[in-house]
Amino acid sequence: MEQLFKKILVTSEKANTFPVACEFAEFLLTKTLPDELDFLFVNEDLSHYNEEVKGRVKDCINLMHSKGIMTEHSFRQGNFHHGTIDMATHNESDLIICGAELVKGFRRFWNGSETYKLMKASPCYVISVQKPMKRFGIKNIIIPVDSSGETRQKVPAAIQMAKLMNATIHVVGVSSTKGGDVMNTVQSYTHQTAEFLAKKNVNVVTAFMQGTNLTDITLQYAEDQHADLIIIMATEEPNPYGMFEGSFAEQMILKSEAPVMAIKLRDDLQVSHFSV
Repeated sequence: MEQLFKKILVTSEKANTFPVACEFAEFLLTKTLPDELDFLFVNEDLSHYNEEVKGRVKDCINLMHSKGIMTEHSFRQGNFHHGTIDMATHNESDLIICGAELVKGFRRFWNGSETYKLMKASPCYVISVQKPMKRFGIKNIIIPVDSSGETRQKVPAAIQMAKLMNATIHVVGVSSTKGGDVMNTVQSYTHQTAEFLAKKNVNVVTAFMQGTNLTDITLQYAEDQHADLIIIMATEEPNPYGMFEGSFAEQMILKSEAPVMAIKLRDDLQVSHFSV
């Protein structure tokens, strides 16, 4: 079995979202076996660390031990994203699985998102899981492509996940305009990405979506295609028509019912063409 991730951290700040993170971690074990899988619960109020969470962690730890995987578990009082980043950095985690809430209305604008803050500052990949998996498997992966220079930095991670899961990647060009330089750039990036994926022997589908809110049109495509995973950059192109709901990445994390994998921007990596 391929080992894509060596150290995985499962975390949440809410009792009702911790089980879905554990479920996703258990699913990953059918595809890759890490050396270590750790569990962390962080909240300003530790009364949220209830018997249901304790029981779920115990079940997960027993499963990990049965597969020879080392574990560590802890619960901490304090800020969620700071506490998670501290542990991930200390443990040298290469993947964080985060249980997150689907947040509706203007609460997401006023409160912000701890999960989004985690994704922006994380030292490693983060997968945000909002709901139990609809089916056991990841067959359709969505990567939205916009006109930003960093949008293609997510492609290597997408290839890793697609090959691990034997999944199809949907390269979706998204734009808030119908023509002009922006649309031309999106089309160029989309075709270039699809050609590169095909050369890497990855099943690929291309599509183009246009609309005022890039997050909403991406999620509409994801819903239509029964997406199992959406891969984004932790910081994507500004989403001007949805600015009152947060950036593209933050809206995606808060609205998506499919798991969202965020890739941290590398300032030292400017992709003008693919060579990986």
